[in-house]
Amino acid sequence: MPPSLHSSRSTLKPPTISQQEDNQLEAITLYLTIIREDDKNSWAPYQLASALASKGQREMAERYLKMSSQRGLWYYYNLLEDPAFNNMRDSAIFQQVLAETKERYQQQAQRYEAKSFDTVPSGKAPPNGWPVIIYLHNFGDSARVNDDKKAFYRQMGYVYIEINGTQMLSENSFRWSTYNAESTQQAVQNSLTEVAQKTPLNRRQVYLIGRGQGALHAANLLAKYPKDYAGGMIISPYGKIKSESHTDAKDKRLFFVTFNEQESLSRDYISNFKRIFTPHNHVYEGRYTADADNMKLWNERFYHPLMWLTGTGNMPAAPNIHRDS
Repeated sequence: MPPSLHSSRSTLKPPTISQQEDNQLEAITLYLTIIREDDKNSWAPYQLASALASKGQREMAERYLKMSSQRGLWYYYNLLEDPAFNNMRDSAIFQQVLAETKERYQQQAQRYEAKSFDTVPSGKAPPNGWPVIIYLHNFGDSARVNDDKKAFYRQMGYVYIEINGTQMLSENSFRWSTYNAESTQQAVQNSLTEVAQKTPLNRRQVYLIGRGQGALHAANLLAKYPKDYAGGMIISPYGKIKSESHTDAKDKRLFFVTFNEQESLSRDYISNFKRIFTPHNHVYEGRYTADADNMKLWNERFYHPLMWLTGTGNMPAAPNIHRDS
């Protein structure tokens, strides 16, 4: 998996050619050891094939790629998009392994892609149904509704839903489409329909929270399908799809979040979204020193902005939060 956009590694000097060669040799030695010691491991021969392919050793790469497939490789998107194999994609062996991997992927992934997890407040639903918050995770992450989240959103009086990305990369690792947000829209609407079968939902009060790649998709959904969503919290958006260049959204509440160490791509996305949303919507931006995975810190940062977003409180007056409309 690629390192996080917020990783401190981005500030380090790139390794020299000699260091790169040493690292590759160490990696190849490690993969060979794993292959010998674990005859069911499909990832080690795949990684070895990728390393050999990048060095132009096509026949050896094909050998270990076949071994990986024989051991049950199903990480289809990794194989499909790995640039190390660009010079051997016309190989019959590569095409055969790709087809085998895709078939196993489809069998494995269909149970988990776009799967939703939710928590519902206790007690009787309001007359118009429960308001809803939907979270779209970062690249390479997965949906998780733990006890802390259940307690937090039940106390708020909101149905809370997390959804696995629409493309499975490996165990507990998903992403959203790298082409457009249409499959994401379908996944969100399907999850709402599924949860509505067990408890009433207020479809006029559906809010999106997205982070990283999920944030980019969430912002695009708010722009393109404004009738489906009341607002959103867009945390450090980035990804491969283009951001929407126009929206008919009006009177929506949006809170954009950036970080000091953030790369320029996220800032470019936010600048564009602020441009199209600000004229007719309520837009704030919050800037923080660093990203935070800790639930306690997340709550301390975003509790009051979340209250504002959902219309149940005021945005806090803070030097790192400013309004754009």
